[in-house]
Amino acid sequence: LYETGGSTSWAQALLESSSITDMLSKVETSQKVYDYDREALEKLKEIVTRLESGEETLDGSLKLFEEGAKLSAFCYEKLQNAEQKITEITKLEQAAE
Repeated sequence: LYETGGSTSWAQALLESSSITDMLSKVETSQKVYDYDREALEKLKEIVTRLESGEETLDGSLKLFEEGAKLSAFCYEKLQNAEQKITEITKLEQAAE
C-alpha cells in the first residue's frame, strides 16, 4: 500500500486480500513501514541539526556521523526505489497511449 502510493492502493489491498484479516494485516504492515521510514527521516534531520550546532564532542560527533551515514543510505535507497517505480509507471502510461 505505502510503497505503491495513490488512492487505488486501498482498493487494491481489498481486492487482492483473501480475507478481511489479510487486508487488515496488509494495511497494518503498510502503516508500520511508513512510520519507520518517517522516523528514519526525522532522526536523520535531528542528527544533522546536532552536528551543525557544533555542541557535540568529537566522539559524539563521530557516532552521530556514523548513524547519519547509515540513515542517509537507507533513505537514499528508498528514494531510488520510488524513482524507479515512477519511471516504470510513466513508461507504462506512455506505452498505453
